[in-house]
Amino acid sequence: MSQLAKWKALLGSTSLFARLLTGFMAVIVLLTTFFLIAFYSMNRSYYDELIGYHEESLNYTVEKYEQSFTAIQQILTNLYLNQQVQRLYSEAEAGDEDRISRLHLPSISSYLAEQVITNGDLFIEDIVLYLNNFPLTVGRTGSTSAELLFSKYLRAQGADHSFWQKQFGESYYFKLLPTTTIAPNAVTGQPRLAAIVKNKLAPNMYFIASIHSGQLLNNTYVSNQSSVFSIYNGETPIFSSAGEVPPLVQTVGAGEKGYVFQKKADQYVFYQRGSKTGLTYTATVPQWDVEAKATQLYVVFFTIVSIALLISVLVSILITVSLNNPFKRLMNGLLRNPEEPQAIYTNIKELNVIHDRLQLLSTKSKSMMSIYTFSNRLRKIKSAGSFDRNLELLDRPYLLVLLYLHYKEPIDKEPTDKEKISYYIRELVELKWSHVDLPTVTIQTESNIVISLVYTDSLETIRPSLDAICSVLEQDTSYYTVTLGVSSAGLQTADPAVSYEEAHAMTRQRRLADGPQVFTSLGPEPKHTQISPQLEHQYLQQLTAGNHQETLALVRRMVGQLQDGQAYDCHYRQLGADLVLRTKQVLRSLNIEEGTLPEKEARLPGLFTYELFLDGIESYVVTALQLVQARRSGVDPTVEFIVHYIREHYMEDISLDLMADKVKISPTYLSSYFKEKMGLNFKEYLNDIRMEHAKRLLLESNLKVQDVAEQVGYRSLTPFTRMFKLATGMSPNEYRKQLPLPEREDNRST
Repeated sequence: MSQLAKWKALLGSTSLFARLLTGFMAVIVLLTTFFLIAFYSMNRSYYDELIGYHEESLNYTVEKYEQSFTAIQQILTNLYLNQQVQRLYSEAEAGDEDRISRLHLPSISSYLAEQVITNGDLFIEDIVLYLNNFPLTVGRTGSTSAELLFSKYLRAQGADHSFWQKQFGESYYFKLLPTTTIAPNAVTGQPRLAAIVKNKLAPNMYFIASIHSGQLLNNTYVSNQSSVFSIYNGETPIFSSAGEVPPLVQTVGAGEKGYVFQKKADQYVFYQRGSKTGLTYTATVPQWDVEAKATQLYVVFFTIVSIALLISVLVSILITVSLNNPFKRLMNGLLRNPEEPQAIYTNIKELNVIHDRLQLLSTKSKSMMSIYTFSNRLRKIKSAGSFDRNLELLDRPYLLVLLYLHYKEPIDKEPTDKEKISYYIRELVELKWSHVDLPTVTIQTESNIVISLVYTDSLETIRPSLDAICSVLEQDTSYYTVTLGVSSAGLQTADPAVSYEEAHAMTRQRRLADGPQVFTSLGPEPKHTQISPQLEHQYLQQLTAGNHQETLALVRRMVGQLQDGQAYDCHYRQLGADLVLRTKQVLRSLNIEEGTLPEKEARLPGLFTYELFLDGIESYVVTALQLVQARRSGVDPTVEFIVHYIREHYMEDISLDLMADKVKISPTYLSSYFKEKMGLNFKEYLNDIRMEHAKRLLLESNLKVQDVAEQVGYRSLTPFTRMFKLATGMSPNEYRKQLPLPEREDNRST
């Protein structure tokens, strides 16, 4: 009794133990009640949803089948309108075998094959034209005698040649025959359906379409594996997913759609009549698949809830007991000395870890906050609290040294481990600064940027250390090289962002040469580092034409222009990137695979001398020229005609339908064929050509944007502006502002 009274007193108090345990119990009771009420109301609706699911599944399947059969019926009907078919039928009706022109048969076969291919979503295997007076059949692979086709290749049980002859005497327009009337596919063994379409105006001829029943089923029927899908024409079985078609249930057919339950067979039969074909579609689902799932869910739910309830109660008590005393001791220790937590050990590992972390944070928070605030100040991000106002790192004058890492990908060596290299560089810098009798702080802000603050006002004081760093780094330049920028702005301002931006700008002054380079001031920006649009346009033309010498001459001229203008390393990198981009555009327009070009492109960032850079660019362009010249000997004539037409008539109203009419193929087929050969669709290629000419006109002329749009094929300014911004990332006016008016005049005169 004393133990029971103790528990009652504990539960009735406001202690942590009582509140934890009471809270756990309340949550358990509420959740259990909620789930019981929810499951009770959900049970019946779940059953109705299962019935509705099967009805909707069958309705979807019926719609798909009806659409497929109607489309097949329309295709076969349209075949009677073909002039070659009509001429063949007229000659056959004349009764003279010699008058039948065999020249019509290949074209009819090709036309039938085209219908099969272009309507692949209907899963038609073949279309056969059957003549009565002249026992001849024509299929997509050629013509053969009716006797041979129906007695050997398509013969099935109960459907020989005489069966197909009898169809001429029957009166109907469209008829779907069972899978037993046509032999299964010779390769896959899958059963096939046969659809016949007749025409009163041609009584001695009809068309037969053989259909992949399995593929059509997979494309249209949505249900589980336990159900059986069947098709009936009246009471005549046509097809079943189970193979053998079961007899039609007698009660099915009383209405257009619904379901019946067969108690003896323990199954539901869902049925629906097709509104267009009059066929009856059924889906037979076992009873256990509908009802047993709800019952099983009910039993499993209550079992799980009961077990979970018992376990939850036991676990709640254990957790409450295990947390109460250790947590209380931990809180008492923190309250006694909040600034310097005392050593408190408990039996719970996590609580000990919390205590250790709090103690560690209390000792390092000040220095960590200083570094964090300094990093924010570099990026001009405002920090909260007093650290932003009183940053110890910036409490005296300093020089900021920014080391910029340029990674390389050496040939015939292991790939560059950037993380390992940056760690080595940072450690080397810290080691060299330690030899200087000056306070320093070194921070790595990016994967390729290391910053050092040296608290001195004399550049000459740190120059030996800079030389020592460069001396070590120039020993091995296989995987990287470095550029150092030293900013003295910290002597005048405490804002580190000013020093950071100045030092970063200094590193952009790097020349095209290997090895470490150090910059302590900013020089004037080189002139004539921008390649003119005319040179770019000439490069595109010569590369597209595959002119070897002319293209290489243009490349040497561009690189030489940068050398004459004493351009920085970054200008050469930009030129290389532009040439690679233009080269890829040409290859893409000619539908040429890049081959080994990606490998040559990957070598360009590791070329840090003028000779190596020029040789690398020339090697890349020569490889591209070889690809272009190789393709020139075997360009697809259809694509070549379209590409040439677009380049000559881009300013006109060009559409896919227009080009399809010119090359005499369907627009749908032309669209897929053009994308397969070119790697982009017709509209994208047309827009690329128009945008290239638009950019040239904007930079080389003073035409209004409206006039430029009209000259490249746009009758309205709005779609032109939208497409131009999508292609370049800026509006036409913004793009034109890149090149001042005097330079545009010079380009135009040139």
